[in-house]
Amino acid sequence: MTRANQYVDQTAPFKLAKDTAQAARLAEVLYNLAKRAVFSRCCFWPFVPATGKKCTRKLGLSEAPGQAERSRLGRVDCRKRICLA
Repeated sequence: MTRANQYVDQTAPFKLAKDTAQAARLAEVLYNLAKRAVFSRCCFWPFVPATGKKCTRKLGLSEAPGQAERSRLGRVDCRKRICLA
C-alpha cells in the first residue's frame, strides 16, 4: 500500500485530470491504481475477509478471489466503475 500511495504522490492524477491533454496519461495512472486495488484485495482476503469483501463491493467484483482471478491480475477491465464512497 505504501508503494501505491507513493505512486499517487508521484503521478498526481488529480492534477492530470485538470489537463485534457493528459487524458491518456491519466487513464494509464488510473488503470495502474485499479490493478493495484484488485491485487490488494486478493492479498487481504485470506487474512481480513471483511476488508476483502468491502474491496470486492467497491470494485464491482462478484465474489471471493479464486485461482483464476489471481492468474489474471494483470488484466483489469478498465471500463468497470469503481465506487469511491
